[in-house]
Amino acid sequence: MQKILIIGAGLSGATIARQLAEKNYQITLIEKRDNIGGNCYDYKDKNSNIRIHKYGPHIFHTSNKRVFKWLSRFTEWIDYEHKVLAKINSGELVPFPPNLATLKYVKPTDLVNTFYRPYSEKMWGMALEEINTEIIKRVPIRKNYENRYFPFDRFQKLPKKGYTSLIKNILNHNLININLSTPFDHDMVNHYDHIFNSMPVDEFFKYKFGFLPYRSIKFHHQIYQSKNLTPYPVINYTNNSIYTRHTEWKNFPSHGSN
Repeated sequence: MQKILIIGAGLSGATIARQLAEKNYQITLIEKRDNIGGNCYDYKDKNSNIRIHKYGPHIFHTSNKRVFKWLSRFTEWIDYEHKVLAKINSGELVPFPPNLATLKYVKPTDLVNTFYRPYSEKMWGMALEEINTEIIKRVPIRKNYENRYFPFDRFQKLPKKGYTSLIKNILNHNLININLSTPFDHDMVNHYDHIFNSMPVDEFFKYKFGFLPYRSIKFHHQIYQSKNLTPYPVINYTNNSIYTRHTEWKNFPSHGSN
């Protein structure tokens, strides 16, 4: 039986592990953190019982029926169509990505400097002109009143019991051995027939070709003794605030009492 090493217990690593285990490969999965889930890791806050995505909100969306059907083996779903508002310098909350409703508050000629420049520069720490244009194109200006973030994706959901539960179910197979708090060591290469890597690729190759630029985000989790701060799950701060985004977890379905 061939032995496979998978680095990283996020959604990608878990999917590869399960697919190969079902083909009768012996899987060792290592994760340097002390939990499975990767950047999709979520948990319930012990004081509020509200589910929190530790590394920022993750929304499942796809038009690929095969992907949706495969994941549905491991979770029930909650319907959820993601919508985002942006807070501009006037204090108004407006639809984002910008659509025709947004133009009631912002002139067409001001859209880039109102939304894309301040938000992108805060996120990436560099001038807008230095950022790869493909990143900017991910959030296009719309010529209608569509306010869903992923309007063309057929399946838009959240796992009913969270992403950690979903990934735990994927990894529940007798040929998958999970080792948490276990960083990759290059000596491991000699003990496996093949390796699938989802750690930073520059780190895996010992920075042979230098360091790759990665976006850095700091998270601040706070509990408020109030029913709701806003009615919205996510607000982007495209204004002069030092923050980039506000997420109110209990405004997502199946994430806690609201």
